[in-house]
Amino acid sequence: GMGYKNPDVGRVSKAWEEALVLLLEEMDTRQAPFGIGFLSPTCVDASRVSEIRTRKVSVGRALIHLAQSTVTKPAQLVLEEEESRFVHVNTGNAGGGRIRTHCAVAGKPARESGEVDLLLLHGVLGSTYSFRRILEPLSRIGGGQCVAFDRPPFGLSARPRPVSWALAGGRVNPYSLDFGGRHARGVMEEFEMDKVVVVGHSMGASLAIQMAVENPGKVRALVLVAPATRLTLSRVRLPSLVLFLFKIPIIASVLFFMAMGKKATCRASFEKVLERYYFDSSRVDCDDVFYGYTRPMRHSGWVRGAVEIVRAMRDYDSSDDARRLDIPVLILNASHDKIVPRPEVENLQKCIPHAEFQTISDCGHNPHEEKPDV
Repeated sequence: GMGYKNPDVGRVSKAWEEALVLLLEEMDTRQAPFGIGFLSPTCVDASRVSEIRTRKVSVGRALIHLAQSTVTKPAQLVLEEEESRFVHVNTGNAGGGRIRTHCAVAGKPARESGEVDLLLLHGVLGSTYSFRRILEPLSRIGGGQCVAFDRPPFGLSARPRPVSWALAGGRVNPYSLDFGGRHARGVMEEFEMDKVVVVGHSMGASLAIQMAVENPGKVRALVLVAPATRLTLSRVRLPSLVLFLFKIPIIASVLFFMAMGKKATCRASFEKVLERYYFDSSRVDCDDVFYGYTRPMRHSGWVRGAVEIVRAMRDYDSSDDARRLDIPVLILNASHDKIVPRPEVENLQKCIPHAEFQTISDCGHNPHEEKPDV
């Protein structure tokens, strides 16, 4: 294991490793299995590869072993010290009814304290884990509740099948930005939050702006952190043919495996990702961050969710909605953000002339993790 605080993680990693060794026996490879590193929260030790010449097993047996080792219930992935819970959030008839949602909560409702509630919206690949270092401090500052929740397909919330969702009456794709707004309103109702300050990070900033425009009187103010408010499919850097093939679920899954095989959860690849998201990765506990961002990949259905979010992607630009904002807005820009181009943030600032604009120095795309005190 990687020295994680959760003792179960070491056992899960060991099970993964044993399953991968079985697969390698069948493949009869002489190289370290980085090509299938996405299957494991930790890559198999290359020194063990020399041990797999002694016997042969079927791929079927290996895959069964693999499945038994890794299909984990979301509740089993929650650390004991986490202040989180699972609730069934109502997204309305058009939204498709109730969806099992993983939430992290700190503080008491503003109704009881007479203070301010905050709702935190993460971006792509984020989750409640992303806000772990600011949840409690923000609840003290606001005086009310501070609530973060996992939006599908990220974190530990349910990853519904769009077809089943539609048959159940849902008319909005559960992986779309529109559904995100319904989901967020449902979370507010679940925790009896009448009026909130919404903090949106990265793509969560677009959802925050949408919420403020569509729910006047429900949003007190916005804090937009490293805001990603514009997206074109060309920016995703996927060829149009690939995007077309992603419309076919089976082919989409195969393409996803091919694309992510060497990148998703191999520790070496993850450390390269850290360089893009953090200005100084020494400010965070790399082992803890590695576990926090890869644990959703042990949630059954994570591949389906990853495929569906790509299939649900549409061009969007929050500029028009941003111009309609008449509430206080704070834009926090990271000085060394390698994910959101500075011109995009400057464009958002022009769309909201009354917004307060601040730059966090010596910081990457995740200031709430790298510089939580700021």
